[in-house]
Order: sequence, then structure tokens, then C-alpha cells
Amino acid sequence: MLSSKVLKQIEYVCRGVRKKEKYFGGMQVVLSGDFYQLQPVKTELYGDFGQPCFQVAWFDDVFPHRIKLNVIYRQSEVKLIKAVHELETGHLSEETNILKMQDTVPLMKSLSRDLPPGQLVNAVHLFSRNVDVLLFNKNKLEQLHGQLHTFVSEDEGSKHYIDKFLAPQHLGLKIGCPVMLLVNLSDTLVNGKIGSVKHIEKNKIHVEFMISGKERVVNIERFIFTKYDPVSNTMIAKRRLFPLTLPYSFTIHKAQGMSIKNRVIDCKNSFPGQIGFAVGRAISLDGLCVKNFIPSLCCPHPQEISRFYNKFKEGCSDELESLSCCRATKLIQGKDNEWEIRKTESENNNDSKRSEVSKVTCK
Repeated sequence: MLSSKVLKQIEYVCRGVRKKEKYFGGMQVVLSGDFYQLQPVKTELYGDFGQPCFQVAWFDDVFPHRIKLNVIYRQSEVKLIKAVHELETGHLSEETNILKMQDTVPLMKSLSRDLPPGQLVNAVHLFSRNVDVLLFNKNKLEQLHGQLHTFVSEDEGSKHYIDKFLAPQHLGLKIGCPVMLLVNLSDTLVNGKIGSVKHIEKNKIHVEFMISGKERVVNIERFIFTKYDPVSNTMIAKRRLFPLTLPYSFTIHKAQGMSIKNRVIDCKNSFPGQIGFAVGRAISLDGLCVKNFIPSLCCPHPQEISRFYNKFKEGCSDELESLSCCRATKLIQGKDNEWEIRKTESENNNDSKRSEVSKVTCK
């Protein structure tokens, strides 16, 4: 999910590009997401402490309309839909009683099963920690026949930040093994695209991707991953390695946006929202395996998230349909880094207008 820090940066850039003293430069902005899923990632180096975007001081003024979308498209099984909701929220909803909640726990425990060989061979494994992903991928690679080619990264700078790079320190590959891109190399070769290794050289990996419906072999060269300090404007960490990883398993964060047919979810070391998010990638209960599940892992989210959702409306009201509640909003800079939010409203179809002024501090 989007953090308040990033939302403020986006708003600032839009206002500067459009050269208009309105929020987002006067552009229409629609936000969609689910704060019961994965929370914003902290990036303390950039002063981003992972606060949800709705905690921005001007959020309520700029985004007054909040609509809850209730139609589920990915799943159709009632048991799975209910389980995903309860696992995400970490507590019972108002419509669910204690007896029904007990249905979800046995369901999750019943999914701690071995998938049939036909499903297991193509199953994606999801973990909470990257270290578990790397270990699982390493073990899967060892099971493949063929010569192992190992590449070691060239690192410079702070070990603290080097260890956080998506690219591993050691990359092992074999002819025929699947690989996934870690960066965007072009409009078609994007982060998350999966291919197959066809040939391995010292300075190039020949990978076959499906591009525009055709199989195409692409030469992948080493890539430099960097981390900059925005205060000193200097590079503090660098890793040079092929931008590839093995896709036998992913972190739960990496699975965002995926609909996965066969998957094995390991619940160890998970935090609020992760299990519900991971189970929510499933299309059906068939082909779903959930390991190491215990109910205590599904604890409630912080109270501010529940309070945020209490302001939502079911569907669209007549007021929202006609947009009669919307007002032109303008930012006017004042003293001490304060901004005034001015809203103008025409009354009774005449030229008289009134202004409502509130103040926020922009940092």
C-alpha cells in the first residue's frame, strides 16, 4: 500500500508539473487498495516510516468519497472468500459470529496437506522472509540435472543496505532452469517476467522469454543495483550482478497482483494481513496448501485502519452520483510553511460564493 510520505511526494510533483496551486495540480485522482492487506514498507533512509497514506493531513479534504467494493472476482467459493476476509482483518466482522469464525480455523488447518504430484510440480511457494525464498530456490535448483553455474556479486558500500537488495549475493543457474527478471529492462522485459535459461556465458545469460506471443532469446547482462542517501546525495551501496532470480518461490510481498492456481503458503514469521493476502492470491481451494498456520498469527490491524474503513459507504449515494458534494479546492501558501485549503461553492445558482478555509502544515 501507499505510504503518506510517497503520497505527499506525488502530490508535490503533480502540482509542480501542472503549475497550478491545487492539489495534484488540479488533476482527478482515484485511489484504490486494501489496507487490510500488506502495509506500506518502511524506508527510513528516505524519512518514510510506513504510515498509511490516509494519515496525510489533507487526505479527507482531497478524497472525500470512499466506496467499498464488495464484488469478488478472483474467487467464487464462499468458504474461501470468508476465510480471506477474516484472515486479512485479523478479527471477526460484525456480520460474523464466533461459531462461523471457528469454520475458518479448521479450514486453514485442513489445507496443511500434500498437493497431488501433478499440482505440486508447478506450485508456487510463498514465504514471509526472503531468506526462506532463497533457501527453497537453492534446493529446487539442486534437484535439476546439469552443470551448476554460480555467479558472485560485486559489492561496494554499506553491508546493511547491500543485504536488502533483491538480487542475491550468489546466483546459481543451470541450462533449462526458470528465471525471473528483477528490474525493468524495456517495455516488454519487465520486473517479474519469467523465462528459461538457454545458454550461459561468463558475461551474458541467454534467456528465452515469451514476448508478444512469440518465443524470443534475450541476452541478459550484469546490472548495477544502487542505494542512494538523499541527504548527502551520495551512493552508499552498490551490487553488480545479473538481474535474475529463481521463481520457484516468492515472498508474499512479491506475489502482489498475482492470481496463482497451485500454491503452497508457509505462514511462519508472518505479520498482520500477510496470511490473508497470500491466501487471497488463490483462485480456489483446489491446489491450495497452507503450512504452519496458527490462529494467533492473524492478529488485528492497528485501530487507525479500522477507523478509516468505518467512514466508507456501501455503493454510491445520490449525492455522489451527481457530484453535488464536490467543491473546487485550491492551495494558498501562508506563513510558517502553512497552506490554506479554500473551497468555493455556488449557492442557489447565483454568483454569490462562500469560502471555507482550513489549514494544514506541509513538510
